[in-house]
Amino acid sequence: MSNILKVSFKDKPSARRQRYRQYSPTTLSNALQKVIANEISAYKASVIYGVPITTLIDRVKGRVDPETMKSGPPPLFSLEQEAHLVNHIKKMSHLGYGYTRVEVTALASDYAVSIRLKDKTDKQLSLQWFRSFMDRWPDLKLQKPRALSISRAKGASKEVIDSYFDELENILNKYDLKNKPHCIYNIDEKGITPEHTPPKVVADVEINASAVTSERDKTTTIIADGNAIGTQIPPFLVFAGQRMRQELIQGCTRGTTGDVSPTG
Repeated sequence: MSNILKVSFKDKPSARRQRYRQYSPTTLSNALQKVIANEISAYKASVIYGVPITTLIDRVKGRVDPETMKSGPPPLFSLEQEAHLVNHIKKMSHLGYGYTRVEVTALASDYAVSIRLKDKTDKQLSLQWFRSFMDRWPDLKLQKPRALSISRAKGASKEVIDSYFDELENILNKYDLKNKPHCIYNIDEKGITPEHTPPKVVADVEINASAVTSERDKTTTIIADGNAIGTQIPPFLVFAGQRMRQELIQGCTRGTTGDVSPTG
């Protein structure tokens, strides 16, 4: 008898857990429609469709949104509240300040407190909530961001770019340059160093291969420009040093000139 009872008690919880996991959202929807239409009782629908009776009753009595077709507790936020949170996350990611998983859960927890869905003393939302949140909003994704310096981030904002082109148009109009591309020049600079990373080489397995490179030195600056019809002006080079020597620009493009500065 003890063996029979032992097997019976062991199998009963397992069977109960399996029954709770077998129903699908479609099955739950069909069972709920039968109950709401008074065709069958909630208990009978629970038996026929294999849906927990508490799940049906919660939806019939309005404690859980009937549109929620997944088992477990309902989402903390309403659809409108979550959409407000999603829009904020999207906006910040476009500005280059995307949130991590931990930051999103902390942000959502603070948001829940601000709209009185949670108390300050309650625990923060978990990563399990984050995963469910991401499943509900497929237009969000977790990705590795590319590195962007603060100066480039500020220079890439819509306001800065719009302001640049507005000012450019004012200058073109002021000096009557729109029909004079040969008078419009763009100038830029590039810093280079003699140091380079040698490629992989074939060598004896018994040695550690090495390659001869120049010593680490200060930066040399190349300043170049050209106009809107493609005419280029010879570059100007700035070397690190105290006295300019013509040997430094020997073999360069005709017209190249240069000078020195302590840092290059």
